[in-house]
Amino acid sequence: MILTPDMVRTDIPTKSTVESTQFWDIKPIDKNNFEVLFTVNQDITEQKKKQTTHSAYTLTIHVDDEENMVIIKNPTISSIPTKSKYKPKVSDNDGTVDAKTTEEIDSFLKTFFKLYPKANEKELSYYVNNQALKPINREYQFLELASSNYSLKNDQVVAQVSVTYLDPVTKANQTSQYNLTLQKEDNWMILN
Repeated sequence: MILTPDMVRTDIPTKSTVESTQFWDIKPIDKNNFEVLFTVNQDITEQKKKQTTHSAYTLTIHVDDEENMVIIKNPTISSIPTKSKYKPKVSDNDGTVDAKTTEEIDSFLKTFFKLYPKANEKELSYYVNNQALKPINREYQFLELASSNYSLKNDQVVAQVSVTYLDPVTKANQTSQYNLTLQKEDNWMILN
């Protein structure tokens, strides 16, 4: 239960601090009412004893025509969301792209993804057709082409790639996944 000052009895000296809140789902009930599922991590201190609780709740919020909000149903205990057992299908190279072409595409994509984070529209136009990928203007450092999967379809290569960057601000590795269509004329080009 979320502890608020009016809920704590005066004869039991308890203090509550919310450490984090996470919203899992917001479902429209009708035009103005929404059911919200959220979890709260709290530190509960009673005298010198401290414990952390992790709880889930639903509540209903009413949003009026001026977008003002009010809680119309108090937080109600709910089950904590669990991780789904779903595993995405991992596609394999289907053998339609030969080893030499795979090396060419890998080399092209490594070059592209090294330049991509800092590239402007003009620079991207040498690699990307019709602005299929927009500039992101970030200082990410390319680490690796983490995985690649290529298949041939109508004289074009469909590429599923994972690219790992280092974010110099957060110092975290970030792996982004791209589904691209490539075609070679004079050079390789990303079509979409």
